Amino acid sequence: MGAAVSDPAAQSRWLDGYCLAIDISRYQTSIDWQSLKDNNISMVWAKCSEGCTSIDDSFAGNVQAAYDADIPLGAYHFYDPSYLCSGAFGEEHWPPVNTDPNDFTPGQDPQLLNLKKSLHFKKNYAISLDLERWWLDYADYYKNGSAAGKVTSAWIYAAFGRFADAVRKTWPNLDVYIYSRLSYLQEFVPQFLDTGWFTRGNWPIWTAEYYQPRSLVKTTWPELRAKYLPPNTANPKLWGNDKWDFWQFTGDTFTFDGIKDGTALSAVDISLYNGSQAALWQRLGFVPRAVTPAPAVHSTAIPTADITARLVKLSGQIAEIRSFFRA
Repeated sequence: MGAAVSDPAAQSRWLDGYCLAIDISRYQTSIDWQSLKDNNISMVWAKCSEGCTSIDDSFAGNVQAAYDADIPLGAYHFYDPSYLCSGAFGEEHWPPVNTDPNDFTPGQDPQLLNLKKSLHFKKNYAISLDLERWWLDYADYYKNGSAAGKVTSAWIYAAFGRFADAVRKTWPNLDVYIYSRLSYLQEFVPQFLDTGWFTRGNWPIWTAEYYQPRSLVKTTWPELRAKYLPPNTANPKLWGNDKWDFWQFTGDTFTFDGIKDGTALSAVDISLYNGSQAALWQRLGFVPRAVTPAPAVHSTAIPTADITARLVKLSGQIAEIRSFFRA
């Protein structure tokens, strides 16, 4: 699986100035944050909310833990297109025959209100909007492995576009990333590609394209960097601007000591940032808390030059005294 151990091609991705981020949610109930810090994980994305009403119950704790560990944390919202935008909303109201995404004002989008709810109590350094759902009903999706009831591409294109713009206006000082994958956009919402929506809006891109197959592998952070990183010759397919910002290159593949769901190790998704840790932190506006410098040691020793000068002066004084008594 992947490159050989200590493969220079895999190492070069790390050595050439890229850095690592992970994303977490309530499925990682126990995290050794000090281990993340010690192993130079440069950023953590934590799920904060989904759809209109769901707030991830681990988010508040993850925000505090990231702060305590001095690691920048971004928040991601899982976008749910299967809701009505006016009046009561919920999957039971589908299909929305007479409903249009323009039926609500941007500031009243129920998903925006839910996102505000999850973020109002803590500072975060970036927001990502997860665009990958196309089904109407979770039960249908998980029962069949696919979904008979699909949200129309026109609906997703119109509703998500307005939602993303509203999020950006609500938090104008934060980068708002779009998380998605090319295969999803091509199959379910080609309008985003046809119109160049991501490029026109200059949206930062967090793309998912898995370089490693989905089979669980227990590893360590040093081994991951030496063995499993995509080499510099590998890059994800672009669907937004002319470069990617984050690349989630694993999905439910790697487990590490210190990241668990209950008592079992929990696989964590890992992303590369297209730049160094210093560049990422500058972009986020993240400044690590200053380490209190050790108090200065004030020496009472007299410098050698001063001692020499004093001895010369003393020698002269002694000579003067001797001359006085000889007179």
